[in-house]
Amino acid sequence: MSVRSLFVSVIQSDRRQIHFRDHPEVRARAAAALRRQLRDKLALARDLVVLHRDRAFVVEDCSTIGHFGMRHLGDPVETSALCDVGYALEAFPELEARLLEGRIPFRSAVYLGRVAQVGGGIRPEDQWIHLAATEPTHVVRREAEARLEEVKRGVVGVVEISAHVTAPEAERFERARVLASRKLRKSLTRGQTLVFLTDDFLERADPAKRGTAKRRMGPTSERPGSRTIPREVLRQLRTRSGDRCEYPGCTHRMFLDKAHHKTPKARGGGQEIDDLGDLCGVHHRMHDAGRFHLVAWTRDFRPVYRRLSGELLWPLGALEPPAPPGGAGTVCDRPGSNSRRRLTA
Repeated sequence: MSVRSLFVSVIQSDRRQIHFRDHPEVRARAAAALRRQLRDKLALARDLVVLHRDRAFVVEDCSTIGHFGMRHLGDPVETSALCDVGYALEAFPELEARLLEGRIPFRSAVYLGRVAQVGGGIRPEDQWIHLAATEPTHVVRREAEARLEEVKRGVVGVVEISAHVTAPEAERFERARVLASRKLRKSLTRGQTLVFLTDDFLERADPAKRGTAKRRMGPTSERPGSRTIPREVLRQLRTRSGDRCEYPGCTHRMFLDKAHHKTPKARGGGQEIDDLGDLCGVHHRMHDAGRFHLVAWTRDFRPVYRRLSGELLWPLGALEPPAPPGGAGTVCDRPGSNSRRRLTA
């Protein structure tokens, strides 16, 4: 049973419990007027497409088809929506009959028209009419917006991000969208604006986004008083840790500290890649308190820790298995150094 049939059956089953007074003549007139209104809307939609395609509204000093509708006492948003429906009627010949039969919501036809207006919006494998006839309007809207984003960005496969913000924050985002569009000299969607702002922030704030270049400073051992970590070292550290806590099993990635594995900075510790580790605040404090220590590096240069109890904390997916209990141990090389450490159980 379809949703519509279920809804009608519920109304019919509850009709005996509702007190009403029937007006058959008024009902007939209203139903006929609604049908005429729908046919008039479809005819108007086709005319608006002609005006929009040829930009005939410019004759009346109108900038958009919505402006044209407002000039003639119509609602600008509704006029633009009707124009979208007109494009949908051209792209899908069977759509008009489905609309007149009430099998497709009028609002779903608006989103089909927006897809039909862009080149490459409709693909041979698409089933837009079936989607509009079987799915609610919000599903059609989501699929249409995803397709428009794919076409504008020239990609296949996008994901939706939903966020809840306050009204002033939404206004600031729209302002940023306007400024970004002006800077790039093209109209950006909300998705493109989010990507632009994200990339711009990462270029300015993320050391890993800096372009690779020759190192501009010597080894940090030559500058024992400096607390500066070279950008190249930060980039290597991020690549090694995956930008998450390196303590085995920890998935924290929001707030990370650069922990000194061998010697704390206060006691002259270095700032090189094999001196540092990415640890969250909790595990950084545990490391400084001596709860665990670095004992070796794996073949793929990942830290191996040992607890005070003697238990080895081996990184997940390491290229070298841990040493067998009571065995001779496993030798691990540290890249960039001639030292070799032997793990013992």
